[in-house]
Amino acid sequence: AAGRTPAHGARTLLLDRDRALLDAESGAPLEEAAAADTLAYVIYTCGCTGRPKGVRVSHASLLDTVLASRDRFGFRAGDVIPSLATYAFDIWLWETLCPLVSGGAVRVVPRERVTDMDGLAAQVRDATLLHAVPALMRPLARAVLASGRPVEGLRRAFVGGDVVPADLWAEMRAAFPAAELWVLYGPTEGTILCTARRVEDPAAVARHLIGAPLPNHRAYVCDLPGRQVPVGVPGELYLGG
Repeated sequence: AAGRTPAHGARTLLLDRDRALLDAESGAPLEEAAAADTLAYVIYTCGCTGRPKGVRVSHASLLDTVLASRDRFGFRAGDVIPSLATYAFDIWLWETLCPLVSGGAVRVVPRERVTDMDGLAAQVRDATLLHAVPALMRPLARAVLASGRPVEGLRRAFVGGDVVPADLWAEMRAAFPAAELWVLYGPTEGTILCTARRVEDPAAVARHLIGAPLPNHRAYVCDLPGRQVPVGVPGELYLGG
C-alpha cells in the first residue's frame, strides 16, 4: 500500500518496519491539544454527484454537532445505545460520541450480528436509545413485533440517512411504544446531521419531512440566485451554522 500512495510531503511511518521507533515513544498524554479549526477526520462520500470525494471536518464542526445533538435530544448519564453503523459512515461518530460525552454507554454490535434480526432485536432489549437507517429500522421493528415483546424501555428512536417511508413510523410506534420517534437529516458536508423532527403522530405523516435546524445550525430555502423564498414556494435547501 505504501508504494501506491501518491507523492506527498508527509513523513511516512510503516508499522512493521518502524515498530521499535514507535515503541520508544512516550505513553504520556500529548501536551498540545488540537485547535478548533484543525481536522478531526476526512470521510469519503459520493453525495449527489455519484463521484466519491473527501469531506474535511474540523474539530469545531464535530463538537458543534455533538453538543447540539446532546441538547436537542437530551442524551444523559445511564443511556445505552447500540452502535449499528459502520465506522465508514459518519453517523457512527454520532452514535458513539453523543452518549459518551453525556455519561452514557455505547454497545458496539459486530457486523455479522447487525444482519441477524432476531439477535439484533435482543441487543436492543435494554437500550434506551436507538438509531438506524430506514432499510435496517424496518426489519428490526418487524423482528421485535414478531417476538411478541415490544421494547418498552426505549426512550428515543432515531431514523435517518435516507428517505423515511411514511408507513415506517407506525411500525416503529408499535415496536417501541414508549419511545419518542425522530427523523434526522444532514449531508456529510454538514457534519453528520443538521436538522431533526419529532414525529408525534405516525398516522398523520404523509410524506418525508426533515424538520428544523439543530441549535447553532441554519436552514434556508432559496431560489436559484440565492434569495429566500416565501413559505410554500419550492426552492433549494441551503445549510449553514
